[in-house]
Amino acid sequence: MAENAHDKFFKDNFSRQDIARAFVEETFPASLLEKLRLDTFTLSNASYIDATLEEYFADIVYTCQYGAQSVQIAILFEHKSYKETYPHFQLLRYLLNSWEQARKQKQPPTLLIPVIVYHGKAAWEYEPLPTYFGEVDAGLTRFLPDFEYLLVNISRYSDEQILSFQNRFLATSLFLMKHRTNEERLLAQRDRLFVWLENEVNPERESDYLQTAVVYLFRNLDFRSRTFYDQLFASPQNNRKAMSTYDYLIEEGRKEGRMEGRTEAVTKLLRMAHQQGIDITKFLSQDYGLSNEQLRAIVDTIQRGQ
Repeated sequence: MAENAHDKFFKDNFSRQDIARAFVEETFPASLLEKLRLDTFTLSNASYIDATLEEYFADIVYTCQYGAQSVQIAILFEHKSYKETYPHFQLLRYLLNSWEQARKQKQPPTLLIPVIVYHGKAAWEYEPLPTYFGEVDAGLTRFLPDFEYLLVNISRYSDEQILSFQNRFLATSLFLMKHRTNEERLLAQRDRLFVWLENEVNPERESDYLQTAVVYLFRNLDFRSRTFYDQLFASPQNNRKAMSTYDYLIEEGRKEGRMEGRTEAVTKLLRMAHQQGIDITKFLSQDYGLSNEQLRAIVDTIQRGQ
């Protein structure tokens, strides 16, 4: 669940053009920003993740003009909490997928800038691809592919750096990703994390973002107490919005728990009947508070001897 929560939070936020553009402005080297025409920065519906790469990344792709040339910027969210030994290998597959997709569509390949967003605690320092092979004779280096990627290691940014980002949604997103399980750090910066809620510039957008943030915290924190959320969203206005989402999540959790308990009880009942030689398909017409599909699945599982 935690991994899915990370992916959803990443996709919900970085598919918002204002957050993704601010991310580029805050983290890209000046040499790239000088030529990127961010007024042309546009979300693409492309994805170059295949079945193999699903284990490593989630991606959001944007198009942008770099001078007179069109490029793609792929923001790749790293699933794992540790550094990949050979990240270039996965990225090379990703690049090939993008170019192969263009070929199939009879389009020329587009240059792609891969950006890895890493939020794990293990150290990750950038290493050039040729270093994977140790000492390589100068006569052999021409046989090695050599390309770079941008690494945004959230843990390497200080809290002050993150909270000083001009886009408040970006600042909040990265801070929550960095300190998603740290109650003390979250509470210490609560006044700066959600200050944007006080402005009400775009109430609908801000409400959607708040719900996304509360869901992310709810799914990652070990503690689930209402007291913590009351403290985190200190102002009455923020608290009211946040707690409505919290209460909804709690209620959904209770429903899920009740359903799991009901499913377990019905399974035990039907398994016992089956063991006594009773035709349990006769129970399919009974009302146990489960859907017909759920009840049929239980019966099929028991009859298969599982």
